[in-house]
Amino acid sequence: MRHTTTATLSAAIVGLLFAPWAAAQTLEQICPGAMAGTGALWGEVADSDAEMVLPGVRVVASWDYDGDEQRYEVHTGQDGLYVMCLPLETELAVRATGATATASPLAITLTETITRRDLSLSMTVGDSGERLWLCVDGGQSLINIQFARLVRCDEDWQPLERCPKTELGRITVHPVGAGSGMLREMVEQLVQEAKRIGANAVVYVQNGGGGTSFGGAQHLTSLTAEGVRIEVDPSTCT
Repeated sequence: MRHTTTATLSAAIVGLLFAPWAAAQTLEQICPGAMAGTGALWGEVADSDAEMVLPGVRVVASWDYDGDEQRYEVHTGQDGLYVMCLPLETELAVRATGATATASPLAITLTETITRRDLSLSMTVGDSGERLWLCVDGGQSLINIQFARLVRCDEDWQPLERCPKTELGRITVHPVGAGSGMLREMVEQLVQEAKRIGANAVVYVQNGGGGTSFGGAQHLTSLTAEGVRIEVDPSTCT
């Protein structure tokens, strides 16, 4: 039997842990009302390739209790920080996970009431030829700028909609979590689903309202696009 607890990282705790004196805080301040034998695990989750923090990714801890698997899940905050209230002196498996990437579990046993452990997660999909082709606003959109390791749009490319292509189906993705990591989560899902159907590009990318603006990521309800296969150099499309 599996028991799962999902928690949200509050702004107050993010501010608490981001301070240089975080280790001096008490367990009661970090985990109010915690039972005896509880400790706090916190840290930063970063992309191991891009050397940037990762907001909105899941951190999952699991452990065995009398033969049952216990799980505790949180999402990182805007600064890539997470905090979890977990049992002391218990072997834990802790990992960071995104829509298209999951890190190997890290074995951790909390021996102190407050412990810092930073986590890494590689979001690289592969070399530039394997990135999903996606061009919004000529490659100057928030999606292209923030997620260049997931999607590709070269400066000399013509709009992908002009290229001869094989249409493979409409793709719609929705956020699972909330907050600052919603757009990354949806882009990861879009890349994953496009590759699943054999697409190397998406065209006609739109937000939930049918537009092409992605500035208010926290308010997006979905992303939609047409998955296609393009076999020509996009710079030659007319």
